[in-house]
Amino acid sequence: MADNRAIKIEILDSRGAGSPTPNTPTVFNKDGKPTNTIAQNTNPLGAVLANQAFEQAKSLVKNATSFYVNRQLTLKENYIAERNLQNALNSINKGVGLVTAVAGGFALGNIGGAIVGGVGWAANEGLNQFKRYDTAYRELNTENINLAFNRTRAGLIGESGTEN
Repeated sequence: MADNRAIKIEILDSRGAGSPTPNTPTVFNKDGKPTNTIAQNTNPLGAVLANQAFEQAKSLVKNATSFYVNRQLTLKENYIAERNLQNALNSINKGVGLVTAVAGGFALGNIGGAIVGGVGWAANEGLNQFKRYDTAYRELNTENINLAFNRTRAGLIGESGTEN
């Protein structure tokens, strides 16, 4: 004989109201406890737009602050403080870049990903440093060649600039 029994499952509201929650999926952990489904049901487009708005606001505040601070330092002709401020900001930005690369790598692949993220960041910074030095050396060599040409053209010999 067939049994006509049915099993009815009600998902109770986690806020203690005791009423069923319609149209709200609940996911259970291995322990049998319900997990938070709010993060799983977020709109990816909304998250991207919110992140873009946050980045724009952050950039606006950073640029405005930088402008007014640099303006004050330039008006007072305090170039040493301006240089120190730029060095501090560059150090902070590099530190944030390293932490972001390591955290992103860790999120993608635990410790191995963090190591790869850190090594990739260091390689990128090393390449950027090499490009800056190479550009400076090329500019210095160009200046030296132009100076030697001008000395020859003017009829000067030697490093002291004595005439022929």
